[in-house]
Amino acid sequence: MSGPKTTSYRFTIEWRQELARRQAEERRSREEHAKRVAAALAQCDQLEKRAQRLRTSLQELKERFPSEIVDVVLRDFSRPVSDDPVALEGYAREMGQELDRVSSAVQAAEQQAQANIDFRQAAGAVAEMVAGNILTAEAVIDRFLETKRLLVSTETLDRRKMTVQRVLGRLSTEGWGDVPASLELLALEAVSADSDQRADALISELRLVVQKLNQERAERQHQQREARALLDRLEQEIPFGEDRLKQRLELVIAGAAPLMAEVAAQVTRAIESAAGQTRQSEIQLAASKIIQESLTDLGYQVGPIENTLFVKGGTAYFKKAGWEDYCVRLAVRPNESKMNFNVVRVAVRGDEQAALDRSTDIQIENDWCSEFPRLMNTLQARGIEPELVRQLAAGEVPVPVVDEGDIPAALLPEKAPKIRKQPFAGKVNPGED
Repeated sequence: MSGPKTTSYRFTIEWRQELARRQAEERRSREEHAKRVAAALAQCDQLEKRAQRLRTSLQELKERFPSEIVDVVLRDFSRPVSDDPVALEGYAREMGQELDRVSSAVQAAEQQAQANIDFRQAAGAVAEMVAGNILTAEAVIDRFLETKRLLVSTETLDRRKMTVQRVLGRLSTEGWGDVPASLELLALEAVSADSDQRADALISELRLVVQKLNQERAERQHQQREARALLDRLEQEIPFGEDRLKQRLELVIAGAAPLMAEVAAQVTRAIESAAGQTRQSEIQLAASKIIQESLTDLGYQVGPIENTLFVKGGTAYFKKAGWEDYCVRLAVRPNESKMNFNVVRVAVRGDEQAALDRSTDIQIENDWCSEFPRLMNTLQARGIEPELVRQLAAGEVPVPVVDEGDIPAALLPEKAPKIRKQPFAGKVNPGED
Protein backbone atom coordinates (compact mmCIF):
# COMPACT_ATOMS: atom_id res chain seq x y z
CA MET A 1 0.00 0.00 0.00
CA SER A 2 1.14 3.55 -0.51
CA GLY A 3 0.14 7.12 0.13
CA PRO A 4 0.76 10.13 -2.14
CA LYS A 5 1.53 9.26 -5.75
CA THR A 6 3.06 11.08 -8.70
CA THR A 7 2.53 9.83 -12.24
CA SER A 8 3.83 11.01 -15.57
CA TYR A 9 1.48 10.77 -18.53
CA ARG A 10 1.50 10.86 -22.29
CA PHE A 11 -1.28 10.68 -24.87
CA THR A 12 -1.37 7.42 -26.83
CA ILE A 13 -2.33 6.66 -30.41
CA GLU A 14 -5.73 5.40 -29.17
CA TRP A 15 -6.53 9.00 -28.34
CA ARG A 16 -7.56 9.68 -31.93
CA GLN A 17 -10.38 7.17 -31.66
CA GLU A 18 -11.38 8.62 -28.31
CA LEU A 19 -11.44 12.14 -29.75
CA ALA A 20 -13.66 11.04 -32.63
CA ARG A 21 -16.03 9.22 -30.27
CA ARG A 22 -16.31 12.18 -27.89
CA GLN A 23 -16.78 14.65 -30.74
CA ALA A 24 -19.61 12.54 -32.21
CA GLU A 25 -21.28 12.23 -28.80
CA GLU A 26 -21.14 15.96 -28.16
CA ARG A 27 -22.58 16.81 -31.56
CA ARG A 28 -25.35 14.23 -31.13
CA SER A 29 -26.20 15.76 -27.76
CA ARG A 30 -26.37 19.27 -29.26
CA GLU A 31 -28.55 18.04 -32.14
CA GLU A 32 -30.97 16.36 -29.74
CA HIS A 33 -31.20 19.55 -27.67
CA ALA A 34 -31.87 21.67 -30.78
CA LYS A 35 -34.52 19.24 -32.07
CA ARG A 36 -36.23 19.26 -28.70
CA VAL A 37 -36.31 23.07 -28.70
CA ALA A 38 -37.65 23.14 -32.28
CA ALA A 39 -40.36 20.60 -31.41
CA ALA A 40 -41.38 22.61 -28.35
CA LEU A 41 -41.57 25.81 -30.41
CA ALA A 42 -43.70 24.06 -33.05
CA GLN A 43 -46.03 22.79 -30.35
CA CYS A 44 -46.32 26.33 -28.95
CA ASP A 45 -47.18 27.63 -32.45
CA GLN A 46 -49.97 25.08 -32.85
CA LEU A 47 -51.42 25.78 -29.42
CA GLU A 48 -51.35 29.53 -30.00
CA LYS A 49 -53.15 28.99 -33.31
CA ARG A 50 -55.73 26.86 -31.55
CA ALA A 51 -56.17 29.58 -28.93
CA GLN A 52 -56.72 32.19 -31.65
CA ARG A 53 -59.38 30.04 -33.30
CA LEU A 54 -61.08 29.58 -29.98
CA ARG A 55 -61.09 33.31 -29.21
CA THR A 56 -62.51 34.13 -32.64
CA SER A 57 -65.24 31.52 -32.40
CA LEU A 58 -66.22 32.51 -28.87
CA GLN A 59 -66.54 36.13 -29.91
CA GLU A 60 -68.75 35.17 -32.84
CA LEU A 61 -71.01 33.09 -30.60
CA LYS A 62 -71.41 35.88 -28.10
CA GLU A 63 -72.23 38.41 -30.82
CA ARG A 64 -74.76 36.19 -32.61
CA PHE A 65 -76.51 34.98 -29.48
CA PRO A 66 -76.40 37.78 -26.91
CA SER A 67 -79.28 36.23 -24.96
CA GLU A 68 -77.43 32.97 -24.46
CA ILE A 69 -75.09 32.51 -21.51
CA VAL A 70 -71.59 31.89 -22.87
CA ASP A 71 -69.66 32.69 -19.73
CA VAL A 72 -66.31 31.42 -21.01
CA VAL A 73 -63.03 33.37 -20.78
CA LEU A 74 -59.73 32.34 -22.33
CA ARG A 75 -56.85 34.06 -20.60
CA ASP A 76 -53.84 35.50 -22.42
CA PHE A 77 -50.57 33.59 -22.63
CA SER A 78 -46.99 34.83 -22.73
CA ARG A 79 -44.52 32.47 -24.35
CA PRO A 80 -41.13 32.45 -22.57
CA VAL A 81 -38.29 33.98 -24.58
CA SER A 82 -35.89 31.09 -24.14
CA ASP A 83 -34.14 28.22 -25.86
CA ASP A 84 -34.63 26.06 -22.76
CA PRO A 85 -36.81 23.12 -23.86
CA VAL A 86 -38.01 22.53 -20.29
CA ALA A 87 -39.43 26.07 -20.06
CA LEU A 88 -41.05 25.85 -23.49
CA GLU A 89 -42.53 22.42 -22.82
CA GLY A 90 -43.90 23.65 -19.50
CA TYR A 91 -45.54 26.61 -21.24
CA ALA A 92 -47.06 24.33 -23.87
CA ARG A 93 -48.34 21.92 -21.23
CA GLU A 94 -49.97 24.73 -19.24
CA MET A 95 -51.50 26.24 -22.36
CA GLY A 96 -52.83 22.90 -23.59
CA GLN A 97 -54.54 22.29 -20.25
CA GLU A 98 -56.17 25.72 -20.36
CA LEU A 99 -57.40 25.20 -23.92
CA ASP A 100 -58.84 21.83 -22.99
CA ARG A 101 -60.65 23.47 -20.09
CA VAL A 102 -62.11 26.21 -22.29
CA SER A 103 -63.11 23.72 -24.99
CA SER A 104 -64.99 21.72 -22.37
CA ALA A 105 -66.67 24.91 -21.21
CA VAL A 106 -67.80 25.63 -24.79
CA GLN A 107 -69.35 22.16 -25.04
CA ALA A 108 -71.12 22.75 -21.73
CA ALA A 109 -72.50 26.05 -23.07
CA GLU A 110 -73.83 24.21 -26.10
CA GLN A 111 -75.64 21.71 -23.91
CA GLN A 112 -77.30 24.55 -22.03
CA ALA A 113 -78.75 25.93 -25.28
CA GLN A 114 -80.55 22.82 -26.49
CA ALA A 115 -83.64 24.86 -27.40
CA ASN A 116 -81.77 27.02 -29.90
CA ILE A 117 -80.99 25.07 -33.10
CA ASP A 118 -78.89 27.82 -34.64
CA PHE A 119 -76.81 28.02 -31.50
CA ARG A 120 -76.26 24.26 -31.45
CA GLN A 121 -75.13 24.27 -35.07
CA ALA A 122 -72.77 27.17 -34.49
CA ALA A 123 -71.36 25.54 -31.35
CA GLY A 124 -70.79 22.34 -33.32
CA ALA A 125 -68.66 24.27 -35.79
CA VAL A 126 -66.77 25.83 -32.89
CA ALA A 127 -66.02 22.41 -31.42
CA GLU A 128 -64.25 21.42 -34.65
CA MET A 129 -62.40 24.72 -34.77
CA VAL A 130 -61.03 24.48 -31.24
CA ALA A 131 -60.12 20.81 -31.46
CA GLY A 132 -56.86 21.88 -33.08
CA ASN A 133 -56.86 19.17 -35.76
CA ILE A 134 -57.91 21.16 -38.88
CA LEU A 135 -54.84 21.16 -41.08
CA THR A 136 -55.92 22.87 -44.33
CA ALA A 137 -56.85 26.46 -45.10
CA GLU A 138 -60.04 25.39 -46.89
CA ALA A 139 -61.24 23.34 -43.93
CA VAL A 140 -60.56 26.17 -41.49
CA ILE A 141 -62.41 28.70 -43.64
CA ASP A 142 -65.36 26.35 -44.26
CA ARG A 143 -65.88 25.72 -40.55
CA PHE A 144 -65.59 29.41 -39.86
CA LEU A 145 -68.10 30.37 -42.56
CA GLU A 146 -70.76 28.19 -40.96
CA THR A 147 -70.97 30.80 -38.21
CA LYS A 148 -71.10 33.70 -40.70
CA ARG A 149 -73.65 32.88 -43.36
CA LEU A 150 -76.48 34.53 -41.48
CA LEU A 151 -74.62 37.86 -41.44
CA VAL A 152 -73.12 37.93 -44.95
CA SER A 153 -74.58 36.52 -48.15
CA THR A 154 -73.41 33.08 -49.21
CA GLU A 155 -72.38 34.37 -52.64
CA THR A 156 -70.16 37.07 -51.11
CA LEU A 157 -68.57 34.65 -48.64
CA ASP A 158 -67.82 32.09 -51.35
CA ARG A 159 -66.29 34.73 -53.61
CA ARG A 160 -64.05 36.03 -50.87
CA LYS A 161 -63.14 32.48 -49.89
CA MET A 162 -61.89 31.72 -53.40
CA THR A 163 -59.81 34.91 -53.47
CA VAL A 164 -58.28 34.22 -50.05
CA GLN A 165 -57.46 30.64 -51.01
CA ARG A 166 -55.66 31.81 -54.17
CA VAL A 167 -53.54 34.16 -52.06
CA LEU A 168 -52.80 31.44 -49.51
CA GLY A 169 -51.90 29.07 -52.33
CA ARG A 170 -48.77 31.13 -52.93
CA LEU A 171 -47.53 30.37 -49.44
CA SER A 172 -44.39 28.20 -49.53
CA THR A 173 -44.90 26.06 -46.42
CA GLU A 174 -44.85 22.36 -45.70
CA GLY A 175 -48.53 22.50 -44.74
CA TRP A 176 -51.19 24.58 -43.05
CA GLY A 177 -49.78 23.51 -39.70
CA ASP A 178 -46.75 25.74 -40.34
CA VAL A 179 -48.88 28.86 -40.84
CA PRO A 180 -48.71 31.32 -37.93
CA ALA A 181 -51.88 32.07 -35.97
CA SER A 182 -51.80 35.74 -37.02
CA LEU A 183 -52.04 34.81 -40.73
CA GLU A 184 -54.94 32.45 -40.14
CA LEU A 185 -56.80 35.15 -38.21
CA LEU A 186 -56.18 37.67 -41.00
CA ALA A 187 -57.55 35.23 -43.61
CA LEU A 188 -60.71 34.65 -41.59
CA GLU A 189 -61.21 38.37 -41.05
CA ALA A 190 -60.86 38.99 -44.80
CA VAL A 191 -63.54 36.41 -45.60
CA SER A 192 -65.99 37.65 -42.97
CA ALA A 193 -65.50 41.44 -43.27
CA ASP A 194 -68.69 43.48 -42.92
CA SER A 195 -68.08 45.28 -46.23
CA ASP A 196 -66.40 44.58 -49.58
CA GLN A 197 -64.15 47.58 -49.11
CA ARG A 198 -62.91 46.24 -45.78
CA ALA A 199 -62.50 42.75 -47.28
CA ASP A 200 -60.41 44.11 -50.19
CA ALA A 201 -58.13 45.97 -47.78
CA LEU A 202 -57.61 42.86 -45.66
CA ILE A 203 -56.93 40.71 -48.74
CA SER A 204 -54.28 43.22 -49.87
CA GLU A 205 -52.72 43.00 -46.43
CA LEU A 206 -52.90 39.21 -46.66
CA ARG A 207 -50.91 39.29 -49.94
CA LEU A 208 -48.17 41.36 -48.29
CA VAL A 209 -48.00 39.02 -45.30
CA VAL A 210 -47.77 35.94 -47.55
CA GLN A 211 -44.97 37.59 -49.53
CA LYS A 212 -43.15 38.45 -46.31
CA LEU A 213 -43.52 34.92 -44.93
CA ASN A 214 -42.15 33.45 -48.17
CA GLN A 215 -39.14 35.76 -47.99
CA GLU A 216 -38.58 34.83 -44.34
CA ARG A 217 -38.79 31.13 -45.17
CA ALA A 218 -36.25 31.48 -47.99
CA GLU A 219 -33.96 33.47 -45.70
CA ARG A 220 -34.34 30.90 -42.92
CA GLN A 221 -33.36 28.09 -45.30
CA HIS A 222 -30.34 30.11 -46.41
CA GLN A 223 -29.37 30.68 -42.79
CA GLN A 224 -29.70 26.98 -42.03
CA ARG A 225 -27.29 26.12 -44.85
CA GLU A 226 -24.88 28.81 -43.71
CA ALA A 227 -25.09 27.67 -40.07
CA ARG A 228 -24.36 24.08 -41.09
CA ALA A 229 -21.28 25.20 -43.02
CA LEU A 230 -20.10 27.32 -40.05
CA LEU A 231 -20.62 24.43 -37.64
CA ASP A 232 -18.69 22.04 -39.87
CA ARG A 233 -15.78 24.50 -39.98
CA LEU A 234 -15.93 24.99 -36.23
CA GLU A 235 -15.98 21.24 -35.58
CA GLN A 236 -13.01 20.75 -37.87
CA GLU A 237 -10.89 23.58 -36.44
CA ILE A 238 -12.00 23.31 -32.79
CA PRO A 239 -13.17 19.74 -32.10
CA PHE A 240 -13.66 20.51 -28.39
CA GLY A 241 -14.66 23.76 -26.79
CA GLU A 242 -16.90 26.66 -27.94
CA ASP A 243 -19.87 24.56 -26.80
CA ARG A 244 -22.29 27.50 -26.47
CA LEU A 245 -21.45 28.73 -29.95
CA LYS A 246 -21.91 25.27 -31.46
CA GLN A 247 -25.23 24.84 -29.67
CA ARG A 248 -26.42 28.18 -31.07
CA LEU A 249 -25.63 27.00 -34.60
CA GLU A 250 -27.49 23.73 -33.99
CA LEU A 251 -30.57 25.75 -33.00
CA VAL A 252 -30.34 27.66 -36.29
CA ILE A 253 -30.03 24.41 -38.26
CA ALA A 254 -33.10 23.02 -36.47
CA GLY A 255 -35.07 26.17 -37.35
CA ALA A 256 -35.41 27.16 -33.69
CA ALA A 257 -33.42 30.42 -33.91
CA PRO A 258 -32.23 32.94 -36.52
CA LEU A 259 -28.59 33.25 -37.53
CA MET A 260 -27.37 36.57 -36.18
CA ALA A 261 -24.45 38.33 -37.83
CA GLU A 262 -22.60 38.36 -34.51
CA VAL A 263 -22.74 34.56 -34.31
CA ALA A 264 -20.97 34.23 -37.67
CA ALA A 265 -18.39 36.79 -36.51
CA GLN A 266 -17.82 34.80 -33.31
CA VAL A 267 -17.14 31.67 -35.35
CA THR A 268 -14.53 33.52 -37.41
CA ARG A 269 -12.84 34.93 -34.31
CA ALA A 270 -12.84 31.55 -32.57
CA ILE A 271 -11.26 29.82 -35.56
CA GLU A 272 -8.64 32.55 -35.95
CA SER A 273 -7.69 32.40 -32.28
CA ALA A 274 -7.40 28.62 -32.46
CA ALA A 275 -5.39 28.62 -35.68
CA GLY A 276 -2.13 28.24 -33.80
CA GLN A 277 -3.30 25.31 -31.69
CA THR A 278 -1.56 22.00 -32.26
CA ARG A 279 -3.12 18.59 -32.06
CA GLN A 280 -1.48 18.26 -28.65
CA SER A 281 -3.31 21.33 -27.40
CA GLU A 282 -6.64 19.90 -28.55
CA ILE A 283 -5.89 16.71 -26.67
CA GLN A 284 -4.95 18.64 -23.54
CA LEU A 285 -8.20 20.61 -23.65
CA ALA A 286 -10.23 17.40 -23.80
CA ALA A 287 -8.18 15.43 -21.26
CA SER A 288 -9.93 16.93 -18.23
CA LYS A 289 -13.26 15.56 -19.48
CA ILE A 290 -11.71 12.11 -19.78
CA ILE A 291 -10.48 12.36 -16.18
CA GLN A 292 -13.91 13.45 -14.95
CA GLU A 293 -15.76 10.73 -16.88
CA SER A 294 -13.33 8.05 -15.70
CA LEU A 295 -13.68 9.02 -12.03
CA THR A 296 -17.46 9.20 -12.30
CA ASP A 297 -17.62 5.79 -13.97
CA LEU A 298 -15.58 4.36 -11.08
CA GLY A 299 -18.11 5.67 -8.57
CA TYR A 300 -16.39 8.79 -7.29
CA GLN A 301 -18.07 12.07 -6.46
CA VAL A 302 -16.19 14.61 -8.57
CA GLY A 303 -15.97 18.35 -8.08
CA PRO A 304 -15.80 20.79 -11.01
CA ILE A 305 -12.81 20.25 -13.30
CA GLU A 306 -11.65 23.10 -15.51
CA ASN A 307 -11.35 22.37 -19.23
CA THR A 308 -7.85 23.87 -19.13
CA LEU A 309 -6.60 21.61 -16.31
CA PHE A 310 -4.08 19.90 -18.64
CA VAL A 311 -3.20 23.19 -20.36
CA LYS A 312 -2.71 25.68 -17.55
CA GLY A 313 -2.50 23.25 -14.65
CA GLY A 314 -4.48 23.35 -11.43
CA THR A 315 -6.22 21.13 -8.93
CA ALA A 316 -9.38 19.05 -8.74
CA TYR A 317 -10.98 17.04 -5.95
CA PHE A 318 -12.93 13.79 -5.78
CA LYS A 319 -14.04 11.32 -3.11
CA LYS A 320 -15.84 8.08 -2.42
CA ALA A 321 -19.13 7.94 -0.55
CA GLY A 322 -18.46 7.38 3.16
CA TRP A 323 -15.14 9.20 3.22
CA GLU A 324 -16.74 12.06 5.18
CA ASP A 325 -13.93 14.60 5.83
CA TYR A 326 -11.53 13.15 3.23
CA CYS A 327 -10.94 13.76 -0.48
CA VAL A 328 -8.30 13.00 -3.07
CA ARG A 329 -6.63 16.07 -4.51
CA LEU A 330 -5.43 15.83 -8.11
CA ALA A 331 -2.81 18.41 -9.08
CA VAL A 332 -1.66 18.63 -12.71
CA ARG A 333 1.62 20.20 -13.88
CA PRO A 334 1.36 20.25 -17.71
CA ASN A 335 4.88 21.62 -18.24
CA GLU A 336 6.25 18.44 -16.62
CA SER A 337 3.44 16.08 -17.76
CA LYS A 338 2.92 15.15 -14.11
CA MET A 339 -0.19 14.31 -12.09
CA ASN A 340 -0.04 14.21 -8.27
CA PHE A 341 -2.67 12.39 -6.20
CA ASN A 342 -2.90 13.12 -2.46
CA VAL A 343 -5.45 12.16 0.14
CA VAL A 344 -6.36 15.35 2.05
CA ARG A 345 -8.46 16.01 5.12
CA VAL A 346 -10.95 18.85 5.23
CA ALA A 347 -10.62 21.15 8.24
CA VAL A 348 -14.34 21.49 8.79
CA ARG A 349 -14.18 21.48 12.60
CA GLY A 350 -11.23 23.75 13.22
CA ASP A 351 -8.49 22.66 15.62
CA GLU A 352 -10.41 19.58 16.73
CA GLN A 353 -9.82 18.02 13.30
CA ALA A 354 -6.06 17.90 13.81
CA ALA A 355 -6.52 15.62 16.82
CA LEU A 356 -8.12 12.80 14.84
CA ASP A 357 -6.59 9.35 15.15
CA ARG A 358 -3.85 8.87 12.53
CA SER A 359 -5.20 5.39 11.88
CA THR A 360 -8.21 6.95 10.12
CA ASP A 361 -5.85 8.81 7.78
CA ILE A 362 -4.02 5.59 6.94
CA GLN A 363 -7.29 3.69 6.41
CA ILE A 364 -8.51 6.25 3.86
CA GLU A 365 -5.11 6.24 2.11
CA ASN A 366 -5.25 2.44 1.86
CA ASP A 367 -8.80 2.60 0.46
CA TRP A 368 -7.65 5.05 -2.20
CA CYS A 369 -4.54 3.03 -3.04
CA SER A 370 -6.60 -0.10 -3.62
CA GLU A 371 -8.66 1.83 -6.21
CA PHE A 372 -5.71 3.53 -7.89
CA PRO A 373 -4.85 0.72 -10.37
CA ARG A 374 -8.44 0.69 -11.69
CA LEU A 375 -8.23 4.41 -12.42
CA MET A 376 -4.90 4.00 -14.21
CA ASN A 377 -6.29 1.17 -16.35
CA THR A 378 -9.37 3.23 -17.22
CA LEU A 379 -7.29 6.23 -18.27
CA GLN A 380 -5.04 4.02 -20.38
CA ALA A 381 -8.05 2.52 -22.18
CA ARG A 382 -9.24 6.04 -23.01
CA GLY A 383 -6.01 7.36 -24.43
CA ILE A 384 -4.06 8.75 -21.45
CA GLU A 385 -1.00 6.59 -20.73
CA PRO A 386 -0.03 7.03 -17.04
CA GLU A 387 3.26 5.86 -15.57
CA LEU A 388 3.85 5.81 -11.82
CA VAL A 389 7.13 7.59 -11.06
CA ARG A 390 6.90 8.17 -7.30
CA GLN A 391 4.87 6.87 -4.37
CA LEU A 392 5.05 7.08 -0.60
CA ALA A 393 3.90 4.55 1.95
CA ALA A 394 0.60 5.15 3.66
CA GLY A 395 1.28 7.22 6.75
CA GLU A 396 4.83 8.09 5.66
CA VAL A 397 3.89 11.75 5.56
CA PRO A 398 0.97 13.40 7.39
CA VAL A 399 -2.26 13.78 5.43
CA PRO A 400 -2.48 17.45 4.42
CA VAL A 401 -5.27 19.46 6.03
CA VAL A 402 -7.05 21.85 3.65
CA ASP A 403 -9.50 24.61 4.40
CA GLU A 404 -13.11 23.78 3.57
CA GLY A 405 -13.23 26.90 1.40
CA ASP A 406 -10.87 25.15 -1.04
CA ILE A 407 -13.20 22.16 -1.48
CA PRO A 408 -16.27 22.19 -3.76
CA ALA A 409 -19.41 22.48 -1.64
CA ALA A 410 -20.85 19.24 -3.06
CA LEU A 411 -17.90 17.27 -1.59
CA LEU A 412 -18.04 18.75 1.92
CA PRO A 413 -19.40 16.52 4.69
CA GLU A 414 -22.74 17.46 6.13
CA LYS A 415 -22.36 19.38 9.33
CA ALA A 416 -24.20 18.17 12.40
CA PRO A 417 -26.77 20.70 13.67
CA LYS A 418 -25.58 22.76 16.58
CA ILE A 419 -27.16 21.87 19.94
CA ARG A 420 -28.22 24.94 21.80
CA LYS A 421 -27.07 24.81 25.42
CA GLN A 422 -29.80 25.44 27.98
CA PRO A 423 -28.95 27.44 31.13
CA PHE A 424 -28.57 25.29 34.28
CA ALA A 425 -31.55 25.97 36.52
CA GLY A 426 -30.72 23.60 39.43
CA LYS A 427 -28.63 24.01 42.55
CA VAL A 428 -24.83 23.86 42.41
CA ASN A 429 -24.69 21.58 45.47
CA PRO A 430 -27.90 19.56 45.60
CA GLY A 431 -27.13 18.55 49.20
CA GLU A 432 -27.24 22.11 50.53
CA ASP A 433 -30.29 24.31 51.19
